[in-house]
Amino acid sequence: LIGEVLYIAWRASRVEASHYNTDSALGAALYSLMGLGAVMFTAAPAVLAYGLTRRDAVAMPAVLRWSLVGGLALTAVLGIVSGFAMGGSPSGHYVGAVPPNHATVPFLGWSLEVGDLRLPHFLGLHALQALGLAADASDANGPARRRGLCDRLRGGDADGAGRRAGRATPSGLSLNPAHEPATAQAPPVSPA
Repeated sequence: LIGEVLYIAWRASRVEASHYNTDSALGAALYSLMGLGAVMFTAAPAVLAYGLTRRDAVAMPAVLRWSLVGGLALTAVLGIVSGFAMGGSPSGHYVGAVPPNHATVPFLGWSLEVGDLRLPHFLGLHALQALGLAADASDANGPARRRGLCDRLRGGDADGAGRRAGRATPSGLSLNPAHEPATAQAPPVSPA
């Protein structure tokens, strides 16, 4: 990803197109390398989706888990498919003949007059955020569950008792060093 950003910045500093620039052998090679990097970066969410389906994945609400799995999988598949469609199109990201000075969406530049593959590419790449936000919005207990999930990820209990008691994490560090560790108290002695 860093290499792709550096390549785009280098091309921009020379006032040259970074995408679809195959004017020279170097341009074609660098554009192909950028595409390979984009495919690798876009395929990574599929690996994360698989990790969330495993039995040993961190415990979380089912609606959150499956929205993340679905979003990650859709991001990988739709991002790669739409990226290949754009990269293989002879007219770049447009579908059909592009009229000069055609109407576009402000700021984004998506065409309003001919087909534009950037819109499906955008939607495919951002499926993860859309599904995650939809799952969170549909969960009435979302804020409380997020706090519990964050506590579990830090090594505490779902109710935060481990954090409040200063219980140590597996690394031996206290979750909240401001609190003293809880001490066991002797049971009350009953008179005999």
